[in-house]
Amino acid sequence: MTTKKSPLWMRLVIWMGISFFVLIVLPIALGFFMPVRYEGRVAVELDRGVENVWEALQDVEALPVTGKMMESVRILEPSEGRPVWAEDMGNGEVISVRTTEFDPPGR
Repeated sequence: MTTKKSPLWMRLVIWMGISFFVLIVLPIALGFFMPVRYEGRVAVELDRGVENVWEALQDVEALPVTGKMMESVRILEPSEGRPVWAEDMGNGEVISVRTTEFDPPGR
């Protein structure tokens, strides 16, 4: 019993169709399920005094927004009494961070 292989051009057409689907159609289809806007929030309960937690949160060099990508932090002049800083990620990428709510030591 022998199996008959499909011609080369047919296999190429099939692989081109699969590639088109995987590279073009699938990412576009998945994009429709992604949110237009994302906002993250975190809540944590700690066994420490409010002042200790507030001090730890104000240490932007220990807790950078950019995480492990941060190479250095430069503290800038406060804006409307709220902290502002810039995080250097290397390769000329600098992220500016501005605090929008600042009510020590509660928010």
